[in-house]
Amino acid sequence: MLEPLQTILLVGANESDLASIGLALEDVEARLVSVTQVQHARNCLQQEDVAVVIVDLEQDQRRGFALLESLIQSHGKIPVIVTGRHQHPEVAIEAIKLGAFDFLAHPINPERLRAT
Repeated sequence: MLEPLQTILLVGANESDLASIGLALEDVEARLVSVTQVQHARNCLQQEDVAVVIVDLEQDQRRGFALLESLIQSHGKIPVIVTGRHQHPEVAIEAIKLGAFDFLAHPINPERLRAT
């Protein structure tokens, strides 16, 4: 019997950034689900066996951090990777303090993302 593919949930407001993250994961044997709305992310987490969540902070940093906190509180065993174009180390530090597994800056390095 074949094992079902694990799901990687991509969450962010910018569809092109989510697509570029998806391209970085094209060699990974997983089901990629991209959503641009927080409620859709919550629905996916309830309905799917999500292995990892990738949250892109591009549009609204406060909303992204609020989502990160919510994910950690409700699904603390699922690793959350945060991405963003932010060059300020404070953003990465804040994401890690809130419980992110890692922070990756754009442009996303496919090898580093797959290694994470």
